[in-house]
Amino acid sequence: AFSLLVLLLLGGAIVLKNLILHQVKKKIEATLHYARLRLTVIPPAIVLEDVRTVSTSPFFSAERIVLQIPFLSLLKRDRPLRVFIERPVLRIYENPQPDQKQKIALKLPLSISIENGFIRDGEFYYWGEKTSFTSYKIKAFFQQSQDRLVLRAESDENSLLLDSLDYPLTGKASVSLEGRGNTIAINRIRAYGPEFIIKGKGVLSNPEQPEFEIQASLHGQTSLIQDIFDLPFDWKGTVDGKCTLSLEKGEIGFRADLASD
Repeated sequence: AFSLLVLLLLGGAIVLKNLILHQVKKKIEATLHYARLRLTVIPPAIVLEDVRTVSTSPFFSAERIVLQIPFLSLLKRDRPLRVFIERPVLRIYENPQPDQKQKIALKLPLSISIENGFIRDGEFYYWGEKTSFTSYKIKAFFQQSQDRLVLRAESDENSLLLDSLDYPLTGKASVSLEGRGNTIAINRIRAYGPEFIIKGKGVLSNPEQPEFEIQASLHGQTSLIQDIFDLPFDWKGTVDGKCTLSLEKGEIGFRADLASD
């Protein structure tokens, strides 16, 4: 009798999991395109391959996305998922054509949240009229509950090109942020390059057309400041101080209180 009860409970759990997975699948199909989709029983999961959005800005694609539902999730009201995203690419243009703009909003059914999410080997591109930024080999961990997002990410290959510079700024970067709706608090950001070290925090808004303001400490070469602002004199040495870095309507802003040796 005990064995029969266990089998009934296990069978019921599998049926409930399959029901949830099919509902998630239906919601995904209304939002994203994919080349292949399959359901696995053990572990119960949806596996999507060659995923992409219709819009060109923002444009998202991924080589593979796996959505798993742990058994313990069946006992929770929000039924959190585990998400694994392999080789995702996010591209954002500052001024896409009107017919290319599309909001990305994937609201999963049954109040499903993300218990643990992992991103491997990601890429990010932003192209503006006066600023462009690229990031490669991104590794990230994230969680999402309703409209709250928590994310920690790092990348060893980053490149920032400013209209005032003839060369890109390159280096490593890491970030820890928490967001609700269209506003994201940047709790910690670190950037290290051959000519600079930046440590700070700030706010990011309107992720579809990003705008941000970051207050940070800066250590770097005076030659970098000279090149950015096209100063009409030679300035040799290093510089330390506080600065505010912002992006608004595609234009980079920079204010600083600096001292050099």
